[in-house]
Amino acid sequence: MNAILGYLERHRISQKEFAEQAGVSPPMVCQWVSGKRRPCVTSALAIEKATGGKIPVSYWSKSKPKSKRRAV
Repeated sequence: MNAILGYLERHRISQKEFAEQAGVSPPMVCQWVSGKRRPCVTSALAIEKATGGKIPVSYWSKSKPKSKRRAV
């Protein structure tokens, strides 16, 4: 499960409320929740602050899984 989505559900916070707390737009939070985008370092710091450290910057520094696509 996406860390932000889990946080929002556990704390019963809307994406709009979280966006206000993190200082970003609601569409940006939607993209993070859906996995379409990852936050930049500045946004990751804002997420860490907004969540009281429950989603640390280091969460986002984990490498993405490599594609299993083979060269043809």
